[in-house]
Amino acid sequence: TTLALAGSPYAVAGDLTVAPGVTLSIAAGVTLTFATTDVMGAGLDTNRAELLVAGTLLADATPASPINLTSASPSPGTWYGLELLASATGSTIDNVVVSYPVRGLNLAATGANALSAITVQSASQYGLYASAGAPTVDGFVAISAASIGALIDAAASLTLTNCVLRNNGGYGIQFAPTAAARALTVTNCSINANGSYGIRSLAGSAGTVTVTNSIITNHTSYGVARSDASTVTTSYSDVWNNATANFLGGAQSNVIAANPLYVSPTNLRLTSNSPARFGAMGGGDQGALPYLTDATPGLYGTLWVPTTLALAGSPYAVAGDLT
Repeated sequence: TTLALAGSPYAVAGDLTVAPGVTLSIAAGVTLTFATTDVMGAGLDTNRAELLVAGTLLADATPASPINLTSASPSPGTWYGLELLASATGSTIDNVVVSYPVRGLNLAATGANALSAITVQSASQYGLYASAGAPTVDGFVAISAASIGALIDAAASLTLTNCVLRNNGGYGIQFAPTAAARALTVTNCSINANGSYGIRSLAGSAGTVTVTNSIITNHTSYGVARSDASTVTTSYSDVWNNATANFLGGAQSNVIAANPLYVSPTNLRLTSNSPARFGAMGGGDQGALPYLTDATPGLYGTLWVPTTLALAGSPYAVAGDLT
């Protein structure tokens, strides 16, 4: 089945299931609007509509023309979300925006699926929930989930690269599998202002958490916390302004604690004088959104290029450390 742009938006009255061996293709720019009730009365939530993939979903869009999965009522938790079930395989999900779900991206598949540039906004529970397999998600964004940006549970491992998790109500990431030897890998991510914890390891059975080249800032408790027997390592990262402490347990190497100088609290791109520039392993910028052209709006931070302070501009106000 193909959902073409010409028919968009598509109203989905209840659970829409892609059966094993079947492919659903969704064209770039298409919107699916899910009802706030479930005419099917089935799925993981019998009261909410869901997109359940047991076969293959080809939702390959572009930044300029994303695919939108949203609710008929713009309120968090009014539909359930996008689910890759255990048998789902061969899917490509790229440049898809999921709005107002309970759980935005539910990952239970053990097969290979290509997942990138998926944004979940205003979920009533989780931006991403992984319960099986070992998926890699590149460019995942979770904004304003009521609970957790990304939860790793049950028998899942997860790799997140270039992710942005901000303003989620509880944690940025919770690593809580019950199966042994699961792993969480976080690389080049920006994790900001997610309630109490940036990343918390709370596994029922010890696993491994590896955080590299990332920025973790502005949480009311800890930046990176180990609350279990897992091995937690943070390196080449900026972990700053987490109110209780930046770290609870774990090991750290080549980390800094400095204001990364974002463009704004909702735009986590780095500005010109950010101390997180060039701090990643290999010399790149830390976080998901490296410096492009945004100038730091004042004389503070790290000067990365030769700079002259002329008499004509004196006196100069210096609002913070100038390095």
